[in-house]
Amino acid sequence: MKSFLKGNPDLSLSFNDDLVIGKGNSYGINKYGFTIDDCNFHQNVDISTFDNTKSVKIKPPEGEFIVMNYRASGDFNAPFRIFPYFEEPTNYRTDLILKIKATFPKENSANGIVIKCPIPTQVSTVHTELTKGVTGQEAEYSQSGNIVVWKIKKMQGGSEQSLKIKINLQVSNQDSQVRKQIGPVQMNFNVPMFNITNLSVKTLRVDEFSNNPTKDAPQRWVRYITQSHSYVCRL
Repeated sequence: MKSFLKGNPDLSLSFNDDLVIGKGNSYGINKYGFTIDDCNFHQNVDISTFDNTKSVKIKPPEGEFIVMNYRASGDFNAPFRIFPYFEEPTNYRTDLILKIKATFPKENSANGIVIKCPIPTQVSTVHTELTKGVTGQEAEYSQSGNIVVWKIKKMQGGSEQSLKIKINLQVSNQDSQVRKQIGPVQMNFNVPMFNITNLSVKTLRVDEFSNNPTKDAPQRWVRYITQSHSYVCRL
């Protein structure tokens, strides 16, 4: 939350009515309601009514702070899926084909996408090959860091993109240690206006203005965004 209100007035924040914490250790919509594993709140948050009303009172410090951290595990659709494929045209060349699929709705799009893949140190050359005719993408191999970096400016929900990495080796690809040095693939991204867990903010009010409608209430808005933290695909 970002708060720049003069005098730091109290705020009221409410979540899904069907939100349940840790009921049956299952994620998603079930017979108990919408379930997450556990959560914790900022020290300035009053949670005395949270269990009954799914709402909290906040005495906001000035600036930006985290109101609530929560954890959800179990079966859910990750916003991206990474599909790696290996080809070995010769004993001294290994090709890695990376396919990225956006599983979120078509109405949403991701930006700032960066995919990184470590490469073995025993290579003579590394070439990257994007899909022919594609725009808004770039891929390059950094010899100093032994890593391929693939950048995608924007990706629509439901779409797929691919990259071929041609690795010419100094040793035979039959050496099991060489394959182990490829990857894991790491991915960073932002998906605005998308919430993977379906936890939602029902209301956000500034109490002194809610109790006195004659006053001009300050602007309030809720922005949803899904960001990667540790998004890894092991090869």
